[in-house]
Amino acid sequence: MSSRSEADFTTLPDDRPLAPLGVGETARDIARVLLFHVRDFMRLALVPVLVAFALTGAALALQEVTWLRLFAMVVNLYLLVWFAGAVFRLLLLGPGPELHRPLPNWGPAEGRLVLRGLGLAGIVMLATMPASMLFGSLGGGIGADGPQPGIWMLGPLIIAAIAALGLSFTLPAAAVGKGYSYKRAWRESKGALPQVFGLFAVIVLPVDLFIALLDLLLLRLQIATNLVIPRAAVGTVANYLSVALATTVLAVAFAKRTAWQRPNQGALQRHGA
Repeated sequence: MSSRSEADFTTLPDDRPLAPLGVGETARDIARVLLFHVRDFMRLALVPVLVAFALTGAALALQEVTWLRLFAMVVNLYLLVWFAGAVFRLLLLGPGPELHRPLPNWGPAEGRLVLRGLGLAGIVMLATMPASMLFGSLGGGIGADGPQPGIWMLGPLIIAAIAALGLSFTLPAAAVGKGYSYKRAWRESKGALPQVFGLFAVIVLPVDLFIALLDLLLLRLQIATNLVIPRAAVGTVANYLSVALATTVLAVAFAKRTAWQRPNQGALQRHGA
């Protein structure tokens, strides 16, 4: 078991050297990381998937019990946050105690990850609202009946994507250390936004689209046969697959862009994801 000291990003200079982020090279690195760590990801996801599946199945079977659905949603979110943080730490800090004893247990890193995620969501919403009014007015998409679907919606979506990707480095940073601000995230990612978008479009988006299509087919099966278990099982596994892909993309992109160095017993050692 390796020592995994947390990083203190407040000690870094404001303008540190940044490396270019080539889509092809980074995509190959991500593929190698996924293949190398696939068993580790499965080990980390085992308990969360089993617990989430059991709760989801119970909530679907007992739909009249409102509190059970709310409880299942909260627990599932808790487990997903823990899993995402565990993957970030595995890739950026090396194997740690959660890999040897993969029982979901929140600590300061998970708290930081949640706060950064909520802050990121809030900033994206704040950036999208004026964009929606602007593009909706210019495109004639807002009338007496409210916003109407149309091509004008691409404007707010682009603004939301820029804001989300431009601040996304706060998530892996929150999982491995403290003091990494939204300002630093924007400064260090803004020169590589097209590349980060391309990585998500090439690696994460096709899988998410396939999952959505599979869910639609399973929904039709559920309606036709009243069987809820197949959809619940596939949906639970799909959630963790999607999170594993997204966190791996972010971790590798963050490591390559910032020339990530792993804290180790007070010294910094160069560490590739």
